Amino acid sequence: MKYFPNVCYNGIICELVYVDPSSYYYNGREGWILIADLKKSYSEKISQLGFEYKKECYLLEITDEAAIFLASRTDTEQRKTDKTVKLLAVPIIYFFCLLFLWQMPICIRLNMIKLPEDAEQILPAKAEISDVYIGHIHAEKVFKCSGGSEYAKKYIKEHNPVFLTHDIEIWDFLTEWDDLVYYPKQRYYDSRDKDRYVRLRYYKRFDEMYFINLVSLLMIIWFWAAAAKLIKTSFKNKY
Repeated sequence: MKYFPNVCYNGIICELVYVDPSSYYYNGREGWILIADLKKSYSEKISQLGFEYKKECYLLEITDEAAIFLASRTDTEQRKTDKTVKLLAVPIIYFFCLLFLWQMPICIRLNMIKLPEDAEQILPAKAEISDVYIGHIHAEKVFKCSGGSEYAKKYIKEHNPVFLTHDIEIWDFLTEWDDLVYYPKQRYYDSRDKDRYVRLRYYKRFDEMYFINLVSLLMIIWFWAAAAKLIKTSFKNKY
């Protein structure tokens, strides 16, 4: 049985079905029919369009040409809807990445840095946005090595490419600063060898946020334009 749901006929959403002897709606004649559910349609409008009440719903026989036209038009409208949904997904993905996934490349970069052979990770890589200004990003990773921060700084500089260590600082873990990701806590280190704890710190200032703000504004406009188009299409198919 050939079947096309949600076919729009004169503003009424119907099911387009090819009736044959095996069909529930077979009445001695094979061919295309439109099925309008009373729960979804107005009976007065249906009657005016020639629908007849049969087997708990309204039926209308149509020609092969009309059936092909309705099916193709419905398919075209469905393709447009699918395309709009895909367009709507672009700004959603953008803002999801902007809010939740921006930390990943920074943390991956911190984890890619080659540390001294006896280095032991104490606190994993973690990135944050400054509480004072959204354009200031900092990230940290804490590890322990026998040589301390000076030895770690020299080792990392000699064993890693420049592009990987750009914007990276190496501090004593107990160094005090206003915007640290990990503040020194007694539970993190053994006070007997506290000089061996090293802070690997990434810090980046984006004082000019014009590009990100512009892209975000375009994504907002994109989102609402696609949403409006999708809503318009959904209302167009209602009756």
